[in-house]
Amino acid sequence: MEDIHQAHMPLHPYELIGSSALALNEYHTSSWARRIANELLVLGYNTRPDQKSPVLITFSLNKGKNSFTAQNEELIFLEESKEGLACSEKKTALWIQPILLSNGAILIKVSRQFHSMEQSAEFISSSPGLLQMPGDSFIQQLQNSSYLPFDLLIQHYGGPKFAGWKEKGTLKCMNQMQSYACFVSEADLLVFKDQRWQVASLATQTQGLPLARVKKLLPQQMQLEVWDEKGFCSSLIEVPLQKKSKRTKLEIPFTKIRMRSSTQVSCSLGKKRLFLKQGDWLFKIPSGWYRLDKSKDIEDYIYHRLIAEVFIFDAIVKEQGCCFMKGTLFDETRMQMQQMQLPIQTEKKEAQMRKKLFLLSPFTFKGCL
Repeated sequence: MEDIHQAHMPLHPYELIGSSALALNEYHTSSWARRIANELLVLGYNTRPDQKSPVLITFSLNKGKNSFTAQNEELIFLEESKEGLACSEKKTALWIQPILLSNGAILIKVSRQFHSMEQSAEFISSSPGLLQMPGDSFIQQLQNSSYLPFDLLIQHYGGPKFAGWKEKGTLKCMNQMQSYACFVSEADLLVFKDQRWQVASLATQTQGLPLARVKKLLPQQMQLEVWDEKGFCSSLIEVPLQKKSKRTKLEIPFTKIRMRSSTQVSCSLGKKRLFLKQGDWLFKIPSGWYRLDKSKDIEDYIYHRLIAEVFIFDAIVKEQGCCFMKGTLFDETRMQMQQMQLPIQTEKKEAQMRKKLFLLSPFTFKGCL
């Protein structure tokens, strides 16, 4: 970690420009130095937090006709060409040296061998950000993503396994295959691999892949700093808060609940009759309610790969002589939840109800009326 930090830290604070070793010398107004300052353009430099080598800086000469990349503080030799100044692979009498400063600007030291004398000058060049972030899938997924500052399911059912996720924000994305989510904190890194963003760390292999860092988790948005594979292009993306469901109250899905055992009930769910036990998860899709039987289905729901209303059957409780089915219903966004206690019909109560209905039903005797 220390090596990575030192790799992209500039050696010279910009406040020292104009004094001591960074004092501008008498040649800084020379025509040859002005020509370099006019023709040399800094396109950008690698600001990725995972770079392990010296910072790479991209330049262009002659209005972008000749572009090249060099390391921070590397000597770059120049030569004349038909189109003007160009980068040379051989040692020449004219060279420059870029130095990345702590404010993001770049100090350019220029020197030339003139007869038996070495003449020097220096000037400041700031990157205008001419390199544009490509409109690839990795950036489009973030531009179309949404943010949840909290996840009620994780907070109430995360348990020890997901205890560290309770304070994390949720980045919800979608690729061509499905929706998915990343649970992140500020300063976390994300890497784009296999057509989706994944939580990573500096110990993870991130070189050569698009990278993002969580800058801030705010009540209304998540701020991400994103880099392309080479790190010369970066962009700040503000991920908006996911819109809440317009419904103010969730619908109770179960009717005719009957006790089957101390941990099991039967109930009507639409036109179906289901047997449910404590700990069952059910999800709702357009065709109706279904049980989440497989661990993969539950995992898909946790990671937002499955978007649906979900009911979790918590327990059967008894209060004041009556039994209740206790559970929690979540909306599709998991930003709303409703805890329920639904009355369970016992066999005794059903028999009494049938007897009451029988006594109240109309009947006639033969010969009457």
